[in-house]
Amino acid sequence: MDPKLFIENCFPKKVQMEFLSCVRDGYKLADSMYELLPVKAKYFDEFRVRAINYTVEATLIYAVKQNKIPFNWIEERNSANNCSHLKLHRDDVILTVSQVERRRLMPREAVFRTYHSQGNQMSLFEELLGEIPYVILTHGYKSKEPKFAMLGMPEPPSAMGWAGEPIDITDSIVVGSIEERIPEKDAFKMKNEVLERLSRE
Repeated sequence: MDPKLFIENCFPKKVQMEFLSCVRDGYKLADSMYELLPVKAKYFDEFRVRAINYTVEATLIYAVKQNKIPFNWIEERNSANNCSHLKLHRDDVILTVSQVERRRLMPREAVFRTYHSQGNQMSLFEELLGEIPYVILTHGYKSKEPKFAMLGMPEPPSAMGWAGEPIDITDSIVVGSIEERIPEKDAFKMKNEVLERLSRE
């Protein structure tokens, strides 16, 4: 199986555009959270980096609920129960989201990424060995706007490298502005939910 073809089949241009729109909306939401902080954060840039992880997840969940992304979603907790991540899934693919420092960089090692990457094991006959293929949407970093967004399949068994070249979706067309896509009351609710998640870290 060719990783690029697999990604393009699972995530056609329309879905890639929606992913990029959600990533951009997530960055804008994180940047607008400064006014909601009970005590103005001295290190807002550091806060924003942490908040972006959750605001991007929140915008993706919102898009799924609005039937703009044809996936189911679940918030999975780690084994220590002190952190969670979003998993988008269908019968034929699993997707998680990670903020990374630069293009083509793999996210840091995590048990769930290593576990899910086992679905990317191919036999000599290019058939899946009974597992669901796994893709990561990466984006970054440390700014008001995402510098990049990529879709890639981690290479098993360690998920520490890419199987093939990730697809750069940075130049996809953005579907509307955040104000057109997310009503103000929903955006406010998302920001408060993100603050609550951050307070549990």
